[in-house]
Amino acid sequence: MLKYMSAGESHGKGILAVLEGVPKGLFICENFINNELKRRQAGVGRGERMNIEDDKVEIFSGVYEGFSTGAPIALIVKNKDYRQKQDKEYCAPRAGHADLAGCLKYNQKDFYTISERASARETVSRVLAGSVAKLFLKELDINVMSRIVSVFDESDDIKIEKLIKKTQQDGDTLGGIIMIKAQNMIAGVGSHVHYDRKLDYHISSHLISVQGIKSVEFGIGKEYAGLLGSKAHDSIGINNGKIVRSTNQCGGIEGGISNGEDIVISVSQKPIPTTKIPQNSINLKIGEVCVTEYVRSDACAVHSCAVVCESALSIVLMQEILRTLGGDTMNEVRERAFAKRRVKDEFFGK
Repeated sequence: MLKYMSAGESHGKGILAVLEGVPKGLFICENFINNELKRRQAGVGRGERMNIEDDKVEIFSGVYEGFSTGAPIALIVKNKDYRQKQDKEYCAPRAGHADLAGCLKYNQKDFYTISERASARETVSRVLAGSVAKLFLKELDINVMSRIVSVFDESDDIKIEKLIKKTQQDGDTLGGIIMIKAQNMIAGVGSHVHYDRKLDYHISSHLISVQGIKSVEFGIGKEYAGLLGSKAHDSIGINNGKIVRSTNQCGGIEGGISNGEDIVISVSQKPIPTTKIPQNSINLKIGEVCVTEYVRSDACAVHSCAVVCESALSIVLMQEILRTLGGDTMNEVRERAFAKRRVKDEFFGK
């Protein structure tokens, strides 16, 4: 069973990811991890910090001569923009952030320590762990990818870029819709027997926890509500002795179990809450109405968020595949995955 934990703050010493339960013998490619970190930093609309940080992974433990040992894997990215102490007070919470909710939770009037952990800088850890998970999935011929569906209802890539640049100049922010896909997924991962074993339950919780994500939809999602049952579902057939589907409107999961089709998910990311345009707030220290003060932030992070969502999906797929297949070594996992695939591909040959 794979366990994942992150640690670190936005302007702390660094960001840490720990993965326990990685089978022995998985090739951990440092260049691949660094490329994924670079992908996370890229994209139009990113803020000034991307010019400061040059994220590089340091493999702290769990890897020997390039391969996982079976021990917990710890991965670290050090922050260049490390602040030993923050003298300024942060007392005017920004709507849409964890600022006010966190102050109410801990009964404090300065939200600096809350914003430090709630920051999207935490997603570095997701990408660190997600890179390992992607390498694992590739060993099983599963590929995870994403694309930007729309930003502010605009779907053309060139127009999206112009829109983001214009919004950034205006001091405002944007969100968008992102599609994530896992191609060539193994059938039979997850379970129908209890709510907390359902694959879509775990995927949903991982994706909705990504900073800024406000909705998660599988397959055609909310479009189901406008269809008749006779038109909504993916009909089942046989082609050359193999089970086939005419469509994949369910997004590859039925009854909490992967059905062998691609897993397809759409998520919506809200506009970045921190804007250069002042927003109404209150000063928690003196109890008076005020406006927010701008701190360095992105204007739009959908391209970065897409990479993070790939990582989140990869982590949960690795976790649930290992829960289904087990295995102490990658050889064992590969053999069991091959056997699991044969159930669907050779169902009528039994």
